[in-house]
Amino acid sequence: MLESFTNAWSELSVAELVLLIVFGFIYSFRLIYLIIFTGRVAYIKPQAPDKGEPVTIISVFRNEEENLKKNMPVLLSFKKEEYEVVAVDDFSMDNSLTVLGLMKENNCNLRITSLNQETRFSEKVARNIAIKGARHEWVVSVPASAVLFGSKWLEDFTCRLNKNINVMIGYTNVEKNRTWQHLVFRTIFFFQQLKSFEFTATGMPYVISEDNVVFRKQKYFETGGYGGKLTESFANLELVVNTFIDKKSTLLHLSEQFTFRLNRKINTQEIFELLIKGIKVKKHLSFWKRFFLNISGTNTLLLLPAALLIFIFLPVFIPLVSLLLLVFALAYSLIIKKILNRLDESKLLLPSLLIPLGLPYFELFFRAFYHNSEHKKRWKGKK
Repeated sequence: MLESFTNAWSELSVAELVLLIVFGFIYSFRLIYLIIFTGRVAYIKPQAPDKGEPVTIISVFRNEEENLKKNMPVLLSFKKEEYEVVAVDDFSMDNSLTVLGLMKENNCNLRITSLNQETRFSEKVARNIAIKGARHEWVVSVPASAVLFGSKWLEDFTCRLNKNINVMIGYTNVEKNRTWQHLVFRTIFFFQQLKSFEFTATGMPYVISEDNVVFRKQKYFETGGYGGKLTESFANLELVVNTFIDKKSTLLHLSEQFTFRLNRKINTQEIFELLIKGIKVKKHLSFWKRFFLNISGTNTLLLLPAALLIFIFLPVFIPLVSLLLLVFALAYSLIIKKILNRLDESKLLLPSLLIPLGLPYFELFFRAFYHNSEHKKRWKGKK
């Protein structure tokens, strides 16, 4: 076999040689990225506990009566004195406020406020009200739909807050469900957060989800809050946190305890909105973060097409390329499995191995479709 490779190499045309070199470069980049970026997430060590800091949990809701009945008592049951829950009603039309009012009678660490009329950009306004009303320096956003907290969720992260950090990033996802929409949503959301974790672990931090992200409220106001991002749809506190997040003062804390799930009904529209949110958040990142995200994404897109071209035009190299792809697949599977186990997401293993084969190409098509739709809307608006 080695002799056949040697003979084939010596007989390569310039175009065939370029194809092999390009594949080698793409493969090497992808393997190095897997080891250095994704591997670092799998083996990152948790920070040792400290004396800890008090925290304000903000929860913005609209028409969440049932979720508040089920989930708010859990938020109010943690055995820690120095925390509070600030709940802001975003003009609910159900009995959400009544439900919370009854809870407040027995919980002095619950404070409630509300928007008394429909307003533009009310989600962002409500969050701004909650942060302004926070008594403690540290703030974390927890939606009314959040369930399945670890028994030590609050203790697990508050004991790691200290003067050296401004942001702590955790993991969240939707609850497990048997529908294909839930499975696809959970997998896409996992990979969106994984990309954020990879960049954070290697010194280019950003957040893709506002939930389960702890930050200093001082930083929120120093950067002017939402500022010019008030009219941006789909994304909320992520847009603000990403303006002050930096390498030295960001802690990536991935543990089974510091996670929660969201009780949400997922349909196809929710999946599309998740993808749009990723586009919106990325648009507001710094040039270099967007640059490296684009390089990583392009490399992922090109790996399989490059291998396919070799299979078609250079069949003599199929055993070698197949071996290289197998090595990558095994390394990828081991690293992803370790990350999923760490986040209590072991049931996502098979989807996380299969869905990424087509996800980059679907996302490319979706971005092109979305940008074209936005361009048409702006064009019609100018007429």
